[in-house]
Amino acid sequence: MWTRLRRVTARTAGTDVLSLADAKEHLHVDSVDTEQDTEITAAIKAAVDRIEGPEGIGVALNSTAWRLSLDGFPACIRIPLGPVTAVSSIVYTDAAGDDQTLASTAYKYDLDADPMTIVRAPGATWPATQAIPGAVKITFTAGYADAASIPGELLRFVRLMVGHSYENREAATVGAEAFEIPMGAQMILDDFRRGVVA
Repeated sequence: MWTRLRRVTARTAGTDVLSLADAKEHLHVDSVDTEQDTEITAAIKAAVDRIEGPEGIGVALNSTAWRLSLDGFPACIRIPLGPVTAVSSIVYTDAAGDDQTLASTAYKYDLDADPMTIVRAPGATWPATQAIPGAVKITFTAGYADAASIPGELLRFVRLMVGHSYENREAATVGAEAFEIPMGAQMILDDFRRGVVA
């Protein structure tokens, strides 16, 4: 579980990985039939959450702000979610218990690296923090600019899961079997899975 990561901003409306119209076309549902729109929209969200949610694989599909919470400064801060497109701030609780924002000149990172890491700038040291949970908070932006930038296999996973959910909607009320990921879809997840933050 990604227990140290929190989404800071909600997904922006209109930037869905798979639009409702595209999902309905994929499912061969008439575009003017709105009876199942809520169910299909929920299936899209569930599929996306399998990738970027709390139990996801460490890939952000939609470009949004996230926060990584650490108990102190490690030698190297590894951002477990990607692709990272910006680091907004590093806020820490100092030894006196006050929140401080680390100057951007005190650390370095390479957005082209995967996974992206943050290290001390040459000659800089990490400041002392109070010994409390979540003493260091890194806010960053991760995700793809638009659906066209997302790897095709991840889009295929979303379509597969939406189709699987739609085809097994009655079975979902009977048992847990319907919630299992089909083998082909699971292979896609395994190919893109990143590490886990405890």
